[in-house]
Amino acid sequence: MRRKITIKPIKKKKRSLFSRVYWSRVGFLVTSATTVALGLLYAEERALTAELQESAWASDERMLLVQESAAGVLKTVRERERRLDNAELERTAIQITLDARWLAVNRAKAEVSERKSQLDALQRDLNALERDLDTLQGDVAVRTTIVMEREDTARARELELEVWQLGLKNREAELAKDRFEQPYNPDRQFRLGVEAYERGEFEAAELHFRNVLRSKPSHDQALHYRDEAGYTFWVRTLARGDRLSEVAKRLLRKAEEPAKKRGARVY
Repeated sequence: MRRKITIKPIKKKKRSLFSRVYWSRVGFLVTSATTVALGLLYAEERALTAELQESAWASDERMLLVQESAAGVLKTVRERERRLDNAELERTAIQITLDARWLAVNRAKAEVSERKSQLDALQRDLNALERDLDTLQGDVAVRTTIVMEREDTARARELELEVWQLGLKNREAELAKDRFEQPYNPDRQFRLGVEAYERGEFEAAELHFRNVLRSKPSHDQALHYRDEAGYTFWVRTLARGDRLSEVAKRLLRKAEEPAKKRGARVY
């Protein structure tokens, strides 16, 4: 059989008046303390919330200032980079220009050196040619003097023989002398030389031109001979490159001596 269990209610003990008052006061104090503590906590929470909000606002302002400052710094950096790029481009352009000018200067120096070498070589050749020309002129002068002396001696003997044989008087002797000197007339000798050259008698032309030089013509006479013969005649004569061309050079040099001092063109 099951045993029946019965639960008896707990009987509350009746408290005394002092106990009730005491515990009511304790409850009031605990409630008051709790309320004050909660109020303090709430006030502290509000203070902390306000402080956090102010900190957040300050942080936002600082963040904005930092962002503005960073944007300004970035703009400044980009501007400086752009200026540096422009400066680098200008420096590169200047360097290219300097390199080009340096190359041009080096080329000009090389050309000047080359031309100087050519001028030195030409000067040496000219000096050698002048020495050869002086030597040839000396030989020609010596030979011309010898020939002229021989011609003078032969013609003088012929004149003396002619005067002695004919027994001419003074007037006749003067006429004979005129006939003797007539072949040495410079104008006639020059014309005879040109005619001999045209006939192909170059040795005779050389002899007539030497007679012209022997008379020591003035500048005006030599200039007249040059113009009378003409440019083509002198070019052909100088192109021969023999003794006749040397005599022609002396005639032309005689005609061009004052002209050289004035810087005029010569043949």
